[in-house]
Amino acid sequence: MSGFEAGRRRPLQRRVEKEIELVSPIYANMFEEDEISFLQIKDKAQDLKRSISNSNKKAPKRKKNAGGSPESNPHKVLAPIEVDLHIYELVDSTAGMDNFAMLQLQLDTVRKTMRSHCRRIGQKIIFIHGKGDGVLRKEVRKLLSKEYASCDLQDASFLKYGFGATEVTVRQS
Repeated sequence: MSGFEAGRRRPLQRRVEKEIELVSPIYANMFEEDEISFLQIKDKAQDLKRSISNSNKKAPKRKKNAGGSPESNPHKVLAPIEVDLHIYELVDSTAGMDNFAMLQLQLDTVRKTMRSHCRRIGQKIIFIHGKGDGVLRKEVRKLLSKEYASCDLQDASFLKYGFGATEVTVRQS
């Protein structure tokens, strides 16, 4: 009996076992003189019984969407993305760049980041601009409020970033 108690068998398994019990004597009568064929049929019936009992066992759970897209799991909490806009983080050397070119490169980095994550509703993006004179901070906030008005802007965690970061939460695409 495949290890199941009679009362705990699943309906499909019980039905197949009944059919095997009914069919086995018929085949036994048909193949009395050919004992090898009867044994083959009996083995196939037992294999069928084993495969049914194995299919009734629970399969191990697989991890769903280990590194997949948030579209497939809308309830997944997305990790915040940090983008450091300090110029030395973006380029190896600033030789030949004036302040305007550096600012444009930093704003292009903001645009590129927002473009790549603007469809991920609930995504938090933290732009680290530093405290400084506040020029980059003003320009980043102006760009975000103009081009991405559907996103929420606020100062990022003071404990973690001080006054030098802006947190954006994507609300609509």
